[in-house]
Amino acid sequence: MVDLLKANTPSARPLRQFLWHGALLLAALLAVVLLMLTGWVVWLAQQDPLEALPRAEGPLRFERESQSFRDGRIDRRLVFSDPRLKTVQATISIPEQLSGAPMPVIIVLGGMRTGIENIRPIRDAGDTVLIGYDWPLPSDVSISGGLNALSLDMRDRALSVPGQVEALMDWLDGQSWADTSRVSLLGYSLGALIAPSVQRVMTAEGYTVSWTILAYGGTDLGEIVAHNPFLQPAWARDLIGIAADRLLIPLEPDAHLPHLKGQFLVLSGAEDTIIPAGSSARMRDLTPEPKTMQTLEGGHMGLGADQSALLHQIMTLSRSWLVEQGAVPAIHGTAGFPTP
Repeated sequence: MVDLLKANTPSARPLRQFLWHGALLLAALLAVVLLMLTGWVVWLAQQDPLEALPRAEGPLRFERESQSFRDGRIDRRLVFSDPRLKTVQATISIPEQLSGAPMPVIIVLGGMRTGIENIRPIRDAGDTVLIGYDWPLPSDVSISGGLNALSLDMRDRALSVPGQVEALMDWLDGQSWADTSRVSLLGYSLGALIAPSVQRVMTAEGYTVSWTILAYGGTDLGEIVAHNPFLQPAWARDLIGIAADRLLIPLEPDAHLPHLKGQFLVLSGAEDTIIPAGSSARMRDLTPEPKTMQTLEGGHMGLGADQSALLHQIMTLSRSWLVEQGAVPAIHGTAGFPTP
């Protein structure tokens, strides 16, 4: 007699074998992915930081321009493009009345704002060319953006910054009113983190940056990211810091600072909660001589009403140092400085 119940019940053994084989296949795939990821991370660590930073394929292609006027100056917002560096944007500010003589160039790398916002507070700039650089990052992505900032696209954008600034200098080099042999690089907050790699790329491409300001920056980008109290989600800060440390190796300040030459002003905050004390100290130590260093009272530089006195102090120190070094002409009156 045939047991119909047993005859119509599928065997458990083939199902178990199927699940087991599926688990083995999944484990093998994960192992391959992990192996490839490990190899990629090792390859990133072995790259030469300078060579890993992309350059423009050729002269920037002009796309469009808009102009605005303020305090006797013309602010020219220029948009260029390059097949490798993508969209390159900056505001170049020059006096309305040109003297006819080439003017010294000041490159401003501020915080996560547009170039025109970073140079707009600068008053009485006199006969200088101000370059307010636009970061190639979406306006809603910042150091506090968290996991949404961890992507290969964001990495490519970040690594393009030094090459974009250098390409802007190539364009500026063809302008009769710009003296590209007298260049100052001003890095504030985020800008101070990127300035060393920018200066090294510019030097490698034949430009001399004679005067550099590194204000409220530090080394060890992964540590800075993980330490940021505004980074969300909070539970992922260490993980995001590790990822940033691996992905942003070519931009790491300590890879470039020992190779730089020029005059340096390094400013830091005694109670800075954004840049770890050790990170700030390493930037001061690695910045080459001759350098002027000063630690100011208060926290990280910002735009809050309670920070206006600190901003004025940083402004005064920056302008005074540049004038003393002969980087810019002395101008009577109050000069502003780029916002963080």
